[in-house]
Amino acid sequence: MNNQNTLTLQLTLDETNTILTALGDRPYLEVYMLIQKIQQQAATQVGAQNENGQAEISKDTKAQLKN
Repeated sequence: MNNQNTLTLQLTLDETNTILTALGDRPYLEVYMLIQKIQQQAATQVGAQNENGQAEISKDTKAQLKN
């Protein structure tokens, strides 16, 4: 994966949760690294936004981010 181009996407928390839910229906070995990468990036961004009071995170998202 290190030779692939990198994309920066801007998604809402709801859109991100929809993607995570869809990925959750796929076989674990097929998607677990992608889910982990999305969760790590989201946790960093949501944490920074919460400090500034700009975004709230749902209980479901918090549970997903802890996994």
